[in-house]
Amino acid sequence: MPNGSYREESRSTLQQAPSSSSTPNAGGSESNGSREDGSSSKSDSGSGGGEGGDKSSTREDEGSGTATKTALTTTGPSVWKELTHPDVFIIGAQRAGVSTLDNVLLRHPHVCNKGAHEKHYFSEKDYQRRREMYEEEYADCKSNQLTFDATPKYIFGTEIAERINRSYTPESLSSKKFIAILREPVSRQYSEYQRLLRVCFRSIDENDRTPSPQTKRGSTQSANQRKKDKNKSNPECAKILHFAPTKHPTKVPEPLTKEKAMVLFEWTGTEHGEHEKGRGNYLRQLVHWLKIVRRKQLFIVNFDTLIKNATDTLFRVSAFLGLNADLIINDKKNKRIVLPPPPSMSEYVNWPPAVLDCRTYTELENYYKHNNDGLVHFINSAKDKPAEEPDFPPFDTTSTKCKDV
Repeated sequence: MPNGSYREESRSTLQQAPSSSSTPNAGGSESNGSREDGSSSKSDSGSGGGEGGDKSSTREDEGSGTATKTALTTTGPSVWKELTHPDVFIIGAQRAGVSTLDNVLLRHPHVCNKGAHEKHYFSEKDYQRRREMYEEEYADCKSNQLTFDATPKYIFGTEIAERINRSYTPESLSSKKFIAILREPVSRQYSEYQRLLRVCFRSIDENDRTPSPQTKRGSTQSANQRKKDKNKSNPECAKILHFAPTKHPTKVPEPLTKEKAMVLFEWTGTEHGEHEKGRGNYLRQLVHWLKIVRRKQLFIVNFDTLIKNATDTLFRVSAFLGLNADLIINDKKNKRIVLPPPPSMSEYVNWPPAVLDCRTYTELENYYKHNNDGLVHFINSAKDKPAEEPDFPPFDTTSTKCKDV
């Protein structure tokens, strides 16, 4: 288990030579050229480990013996300045209730997350250029409030933890709190598939309801151009349909139809589906994060525990953050914390082929059993885990029903 001295040693190494750092993990090693989205890129490996050209270094001031961080950007060197916010990061996982937890905690008067709740600051390659905008999102927060960034993408991808590490002094970083919600990974993968269908189908329905634009008198717009305008795809459709929108300037794209959507097995085998599958490799992700932060700073909870035992879980999370959970109780009569229901727009699509077929379920289950072997023991056995954290139970796969097709 990494300790504080290891974390600070790792931090120094990252600051001095980020482009040469490697990322050991539970299931192998991450490529030096891995991007923030978890995929690999040869072009990234030559630009500071996926920093898009931004590099960090540490130099000693002569005579002072103090280290000054310098951020090297395309506009030249500038003196490193520590970020002020946030105090708390909800780092993931995607499709695991991050927004729900954030919204419940925002009931508390001492919690603040202005602007976009999912800020994605550290997941952008040019994140340092957006520093002022990021800080401005917290400008209206009060001094007695904990500031939050609830971006579920943060847990996935090695660069994000390292960017956070480079953005704060060791003393400041050690005071930050981190929360990770982990969902049974097959369910998480299927939920993402359903999200893509939902977003794409909504786009198709809107296109069907929108009449083709009429040519104005004297306009030279062609019928083909009008058809192209109507058939413009939501970007998510390119990930879930059997065709991608054409990039040819004169070719009319195929009409968007639900019949072109992939079934789960097909989508999981695509490049995007494989990428999403990697988001469920929780053990590897946690091992990497615990090179950056201490275990006592990271509160890990099972998604099912949050859903089934909301009141107890929220009281534990509040205690971890130093908050009075009584102030977020919304069922005053029964002294319970009731989670908000999922929005209607998040319901699974009513499209018969969009089922969790048993073939895909079995393949995914076997894949995650291998990649997450030892996860529960790794989480529960840490001697320095937060005292408020509940035991992490094994994922319940019996609640995930598959169908033979």
